[in-house]
Amino acid sequence: MEKLKQEGNQLFSAQDYEGALNIYLKAVELSGSNASGEDVKLVLLQNCAACQIKLGRYPEAEEFCNTALKIDPTAIKALFRRSQVWFHLSQHFLRQSGRRRGRKSGAFQMPSLISEKLFVCNSRNRIAYQLI
Repeated sequence: MEKLKQEGNQLFSAQDYEGALNIYLKAVELSGSNASGEDVKLVLLQNCAACQIKLGRYPEAEEFCNTALKIDPTAIKALFRRSQVWFHLSQHFLRQSGRRRGRKSGAFQMPSLISEKLFVCNSRNRIAYQLI
């Protein structure tokens, strides 16, 4: 698994996000469901989410983040990446609603459902706070 992870990291660094995603997915399958592989599986799932974000596949990225958070609910990278997903989805929503209403995207208030999901990440303390 470690060898596959390194190969995926190289592909990610080379901006081959699709290739990296495929390698990470193979490694996730090999990690199975045993407790000893949970730490590696957590990292791989977070890497899959990063690939999906780079590819603009935000719902898929959110699923990887949610799966990672089932393993470790305090995983900072998974929380941060999920907040990135929610931010991109909220921006898409704002652009779409602005076009439908003939307004600039900034003139429309974000629905509370989306704003409740957004996170503010304090990078100095590496803590993610959920806004309510």
